[in-house]
Amino acid sequence: MRRNILVLVACAVLAACGAAEPSWAPDEAVAKARYVHKGPPAITLFTVVSTGNGSGAHSGLMINGSQRVMFDPAGSWSLPMLAERNDVHFGITDKMVSFYVDYHARETYDVVEQTVTVSPEVAELVMKRAMAYGAVPKAHCTDSITSILRGVPGFETIPATMFPKTLMTAFGKLPGVKERRITDDDADDNHGVLLLQRNDPRFAETAERQRVEAAVKKEQAVKAGKAETVGVETLKPETLKPETPETDAAKPEAVSTEAKPAETAATEVSATDAAPIAASETAIAAPEAAPPVLLLPGAEAAEAGPTEADPAKP
Repeated sequence: MRRNILVLVACAVLAACGAAEPSWAPDEAVAKARYVHKGPPAITLFTVVSTGNGSGAHSGLMINGSQRVMFDPAGSWSLPMLAERNDVHFGITDKMVSFYVDYHARETYDVVEQTVTVSPEVAELVMKRAMAYGAVPKAHCTDSITSILRGVPGFETIPATMFPKTLMTAFGKLPGVKERRITDDDADDNHGVLLLQRNDPRFAETAERQRVEAAVKKEQAVKAGKAETVGVETLKPETLKPETPETDAAKPEAVSTEAKPAETAATEVSATDAAPIAASETAIAAPEAAPPVLLLPGAEAAEAGPTEADPAKP
């Protein structure tokens, strides 16, 4: 009974590990992303730790051998420029490591980095095991890493566990391990990067702020009547929309070819268009011999396409 309770608690604690789906990048993408790090062969364990209660939330394993890869089991971290095969990410440059750390380190979570130097043979063995493990299901990030490390020379003391903190403690006891703790402030200040993915809770806030800032700049450019850069878009005076509603008189191709008395054209406009019509009584009162002028309720209607009062538009 006690064991069943512990398993349930483990699943709840490790809920931060995102769901994983099988993925298999083509050989060309993997070859292109390949990165060889100049440092010695090493195994690095990343543990995401809650700043609130100190519990572990996620585990990741970086392997530096003939190339450097990141095994992020059941993780939500991903980059389009990296090739991925079942939770193994290729092309892990120093900048990508910074991205990985910054993605996980935030106000509510710290990242503990533990590195141990190994022989080239051990590094290759761990890398092959990670590549052969397959896509990791949700809440199994830690026990997938322990399964890979157990039995490897130098990692015999690693226990089988589902708890990130338990694995972190055991890894910290390995001979020659180097450890550092990275906070949210450290991630931003030391690395100088901020990577926001669409599944990052910080993404929505940042995207909304950028949208508001762009809208304010655009409004200022319209009022100033001069070109001003808004993000990657340049507003030019000739491209700015006029503040007054545009009528069909300025669009000869949209004028109906069927002659209608001015009175009939006026009656076909819906009641919701009363305000624009009242503001343009002189257009409706035009001589009957003149072509009818169909009025639009405003710039918004002109962009919306054909309306019931303007069936001649394509």
